[in-house]
Amino acid sequence: LGFILAMVGDTTKTVVKGKEGEDYLVTQGVFDKFRHPNYTGEIFGWTASALVGCLVGGIASKAASIVGAMGIDFVLVQA
Repeated sequence: LGFILAMVGDTTKTVVKGKEGEDYLVTQGVFDKFRHPNYTGEIFGWTASALVGCLVGGIASKAASIVGAMGIDFVLVQA
């Protein structure tokens, strides 16, 4: 669901800015509920992916999943 939210946010922004102009503030669609649906969706998606990695993998997979999710979450929060 997270990556779908990010995709819908990107598509909405592209369509609306194509009609209204590049400086237009998008406030409809998923932007009505999320100010940054792309970042929110990415955080949800990568965190869910890490949780799945922790549930099904061995110790190396668990460590990689946790470190990877923390890394991408850090990058997205700083953006």
